[in-house]
Amino acid sequence: MNVFVRKIARYQPEHNGLDRYDGYEEITTKRYDPPIEVSDYHSSPKGVTAIFSSNALRARQTAELYEGERDLPRIYTPLFAEVSFSIKKITK
Repeated sequence: MNVFVRKIARYQPEHNGLDRYDGYEEITTKRYDPPIEVSDYHSSPKGVTAIFSSNALRARQTAELYEGERDLPRIYTPLFAEVSFSIKKITK
């Protein structure tokens, strides 16, 4: 079995007038789920037979990009979900 791990494609945390720091706070506390930047596209390596992803929007979009034209099965699971935490609480 070949396992390939890919970090989620690039995304911008800034939104609705929030700066980067406050945007990350909303992402890590699961109040905001940003889309990815499509320009950060790379196809999956040969030998990949399925793609597993968390349910987060940016993770699902990354899985779709990595699948490309290959029609691979995509399995979305909460088992890969990020842990919810507050950046503000750990930086004080």
